[in-house]
Amino acid sequence: MASTDWTALTNILDGSKVVKNVSMAFTLPPMTGANEFTYGFNTLTSNVGFSGLYVAAATGINVPTPALKGGRMSIVMKRYSASGLYAPIMGLIAGIDVETAVAYFVGLTQGATSYQIVLKKGTLISGLRTPDSGVLRVSTEDFDDMGDTDAAWHHLQLDVLVNPHGEVRLIVTENDLSAHDADNPSFMPIAGMNPYVDDSLGAISGSAPLTGAFRFFYGMYTEGQASQACLFDQAVVAEQLLP
Repeated sequence: MASTDWTALTNILDGSKVVKNVSMAFTLPPMTGANEFTYGFNTLTSNVGFSGLYVAAATGINVPTPALKGGRMSIVMKRYSASGLYAPIMGLIAGIDVETAVAYFVGLTQGATSYQIVLKKGTLISGLRTPDSGVLRVSTEDFDDMGDTDAAWHHLQLDVLVNPHGEVRLIVTENDLSAHDADNPSFMPIAGMNPYVDDSLGAISGSAPLTGAFRFFYGMYTEGQASQACLFDQAVVAEQLLP
């Protein structure tokens, strides 16, 4: 996608607190085609909050998605800094305000030495720890890869599929970048992260499902520490057409 497709969410930490920009300085994920840049976030001060971007307009898809329609988003992400006070995340949000809009999102949890892949329903300023309220699925595997290495990249995909009767099916998969380049992926299930149904009664997750008017987003949650960085690349989005 083009950089012009993305714009800042509302009520994010401003540029004096979190810098966000493209960079040629870091190891890029494996790609078959040309790729020169990755997109990164780095905290400059010790603040709590979120910084991120959403798709404001894109050729060929409706933004936001229509009622009773979700979508699919995939992105390559990594935890660059060894700190337990931040998390890179991506997903679909029902609104654009990071403080009040609820989202379905997936990311790499906060953890100083290890982390997991987690699916969560909540606001973007609520963070991403495994004991959090709103956590729906947690990967069985722990990871410890961070920094400027190929192994630290994770290529994740989230499907948010709204059924006609108002339930939402959430599917998280991952592409093995050691076997498939980021621009030629083969997404497979993640151990511990079976598909999740956000039921129409709101009984299992504790709140009513989100059923449309989604925007695709990615970004960084930070919990009060400077010099925390995460990186993203190869964002791909698609709206749900059926059923």
